[in-house]
Amino acid sequence: MNRSEVVRSVARRTGVSQVETKKLLQAFFDVVSFALSIGEEVTLTNFGTFDTFIRKATAHALNGPPKVAPDTPVVTFRSAEKLKQIVNP
Repeated sequence: MNRSEVVRSVARRTGVSQVETKKLLQAFFDVVSFALSIGEEVTLTNFGTFDTFIRKATAHALNGPPKVAPDTPVVTFRSAEKLKQIVNP
């Protein structure tokens, strides 16, 4: 399911226009993205938790001089138990 399909589905379920639904969905993404960018955890009850961690730098040498990948921030998602039960009944 892509973004436009999500917008259509949410608009149908809520009776809100697709234009308004798209704005609301974008606002949601903006809020979650900003929270993660400042190191906050975002928990949506019965859905899951978005968080970030720093993946440590790595170095490897495959067929040439060593290459170093710097510390990298990574977004994680841990699904809530209720979501797990819905997906895997």
